Amino acid sequence: MLTDSQRAAMAARLRQGRAGAGSTGIPRRRPGLTEIPLSYGQEQLWFLDQLAPGLATYNIAGAIHLAGELDPAALAAAAGALVARHESLRTRFSAPDGRPRQTIDEPAEVKVPVVDLTGLPDADQHRRYDELSHEEAARPFSLEQGPLLRMLLVRLAADRHALLVTVHHTVFDGWSFGILVQELKALYEGRAAELAEPPIQFADYAVWARERLTGVLVPAN
Repeated sequence: MLTDSQRAAMAARLRQGRAGAGSTGIPRRRPGLTEIPLSYGQEQLWFLDQLAPGLATYNIAGAIHLAGELDPAALAAAAGALVARHESLRTRFSAPDGRPRQTIDEPAEVKVPVVDLTGLPDADQHRRYDELSHEEAARPFSLEQGPLLRMLLVRLAADRHALLVTVHHTVFDGWSFGILVQELKALYEGRAAELAEPPIQFADYAVWARERLTGVLVPAN
C-alpha cells in the first residue's frame, strides 16, 4: 500500500496537472500494454480480498446532499461522463494465470437507481435513509466482475436529494472524493469544457511505479 508520503506526492502531482501547472513527471503508459499490472497498494488490497472475499472493509462511502430541482437522467449521464474521464472508475481485477492484472472497461452507461422517500413521515424517512446509507456502504464489491463504483439517489423531497456514493479502495482514495464532487457538479451543469483532461490515469502510475522500482519494463503484447 502506498505510504502517506507517496500518496501526498501523487496527490500533489495530480493537483498540479489539474491546475495546468505543468507535467506530473509520470509518463503515460506505452501503447500496446494490454496486461496492466496492479500498483503495489492495489496488489495488497487484491491479496487481502482473496483471503477474505465478500467483505466491505475497504469500501469508501459518502453522501452528496443536493438542494433544488434535480434531473435524475441528467445526473446519471453526468456520472457516465465522469467514469469515462477516469479509467480507475471502470477498472476491475482478475488473475486468470495467478498474476493479478487490471482490466479497464470501455466507457458505458452508469445506472443511478432512485429511491423515493418523500411519502414517509419524517421519523420513518430518517430511519430508512440511515438504513440505505448503511446497506450501500456495507454491500461488498466483486473485484473481478466490477464495477467498483456505485451510486444510489435518494429523493427526500421535491427539491432535496442525497446521492450515496460507494467506491472500492483499490480504485479510489479518500482525498479523491472532493474531485469527484467537483467534476460531477460541472458535468451535470453542462460545464464539461471547463474540465482539463486528466494528466495521467492511475494505470499510468501503476506501470511507472512498478518499472521504476523493479527496473524491468512491463511487456507489451
